[in-house]
Amino acid sequence: MKKLLFILLGVSMLSAKAHEYFVSICDIHHNPKEHTLEISFKLITHDLEKAVLLLNGTELHLDSEQEHPKSDAIIMAYMQEHFQLKVNGESVSYRFIGSEFELNGFMYCYLEVAAIDQLQSLEITNSVLTDAFERQVNKINVFAGDFETGTSLHKDKISEYIEFNQ
Repeated sequence: MKKLLFILLGVSMLSAKAHEYFVSICDIHHNPKEHTLEISFKLITHDLEKAVLLLNGTELHLDSEQEHPKSDAIIMAYMQEHFQLKVNGESVSYRFIGSEFELNGFMYCYLEVAAIDQLQSLEITNSVLTDAFERQVNKINVFAGDFETGTSLHKDKISEYIEFNQ
């Protein structure tokens, strides 16, 4: 009986890590009061870990006792390589605010771009996880005042240009 329970537990753990869909969700909010772009990414934790491992051989062990001591810096470096923004035609940098983990295997990464007074155009380049997963789709949602739009990016289309009519 114990052997059967062990086998069932092992199979359920494997199925918890395996999934058919490879999707991230990125929400970008323009906050005119704070003059910022507030960015959140929702990712599957082990997908990000695999992408980082393939990129530079680093095992992150996120949200565990064995978590890499420089995991935030490693995640930020990964994001900087795979996620870029141009605001009003100018490349901008962002700062890593932090990350949160959910019990269901998802994680959130929070980024912020400062000194954004007016949003006339936004060019988004997002190749997050596309190097690790051929079928990765990166959903992007943009919110600026009354303006809302969304798009999907993938390995063959990693950029989107959005113009805002003020």
